[in-house]
Amino acid sequence: MISLRTLHDFYETRLGQTAGELLWKKIHGFLDDNSLKHKRVGVCGWPNFLHERLENKTKLMVPLYPFAVAEDDDLQLINQKSSVLIEGLDWPFAAESFDTLILVHSVEHCHMVQDLLDECWRILKPGGHLILCVPNRRGALARSDLTPFGYGQAYSLSQLEAPLEKAKFTTVQIEGSLMTCGCRSEKLMGFMLRFLEPLSWVVPSLAGVWCFHAMKTVHMPSGYLRRERVKEEAEAEPALTRQCLKQ
Repeated sequence: MISLRTLHDFYETRLGQTAGELLWKKIHGFLDDNSLKHKRVGVCGWPNFLHERLENKTKLMVPLYPFAVAEDDDLQLINQKSSVLIEGLDWPFAAESFDTLILVHSVEHCHMVQDLLDECWRILKPGGHLILCVPNRRGALARSDLTPFGYGQAYSLSQLEAPLEKAKFTTVQIEGSLMTCGCRSEKLMGFMLRFLEPLSWVVPSLAGVWCFHAMKTVHMPSGYLRRERVKEEAEAEPALTRQCLKQ
């Protein structure tokens, strides 16, 4: 389990700032300003690098920090404004509390991904947006410890699509980001991230991070259409009877 201190220190570096900028461009591409305006957005994992970018675009941005990665001396790193420490998978929110959830440095450190996605579905409003940024098993970042994406469980495309579908999410878009090659230098990796980022559109399967955009699906209750048809026929029956009597 990666610590908040490790995440904080990484995003303070030049390499971290480059990675954060590229990830934000991808996330913002999924959610334009109109879809964020007057919305409640929760960011789980390491929300700090998105806080300033989202705060002025949303009605409420709620940073969510996993309690398991928050050591006593790390609490000072947490943005105190509207922040919530979450423990386990019972998040302290009512059903349908958020319009959008963004998970960065979260999924790869969870041992019960299906339960995590089920909890996301519970607290999202119908039609709500879910964005996941998860290390790609085939990407170079999963094999390097220069970034936090080298920690935790990396995923293939199918390993994420299956639990999303089971949790009743509809995948809208899948893109890659943070493409690089094997580097031992932070300076070189930062250069390669910018230089190779356009290739993540062409060969997303080799990108360092998968970026998933999914929506909460609310299925129509079983038998709904049949009941509605019977109701319409019952309402129409008196009119038909009156018409027959006039004839």
